[in-house]
Amino acid sequence: MGPHTLQLPVRPACYELVAIEEDGDWSPRLRLGPTLALSSDPGRKVLMRYFDSDLRPLGDLAHATNERLHGARDLKIIDRSTGFVTHLPSATTSAPVLSKVMRAGKRVARPESVFDTRERARKAVGSLFDRYLRLTSPRHYPIGTTPALATLKSDLIAGTG
Repeated sequence: MGPHTLQLPVRPACYELVAIEEDGDWSPRLRLGPTLALSSDPGRKVLMRYFDSDLRPLGDLAHATNERLHGARDLKIIDRSTGFVTHLPSATTSAPVLSKVMRAGKRVARPESVFDTRERARKAVGSLFDRYLRLTSPRHYPIGTTPALATLKSDLIAGTG
């Protein structure tokens, strides 16, 4: 490499084991990190994004797959990094953040072109409130778990789950 070659940091891809299927039942697993925020969230989950009436994103909430999805009204999110409760009182609707592309090792969705991916990302960033985009003192976009999922994580960390 020459002296003018740009060296970008490489971040290795990784995955976390959050559940194991045993005799048809799923058992939650946890990777314990040095802090609560750096520990994994246990169990199988559905990630939902909640929106206001103008379809602007207000926050993302991980639900355990075995719990009822929370409605958009007076939503409570347990913040992943702090453990504090955040309320999203103006949420009116929600939608899943992720969609299935593989099932049993087979593709079930058409691949998205890089152009479509870029356009989807531009629209998503463009729909955010300015308070999350400003360079000086940006607000923290709420990302968290349901109270039930936070309790499961606490119980597993304490060794009682």
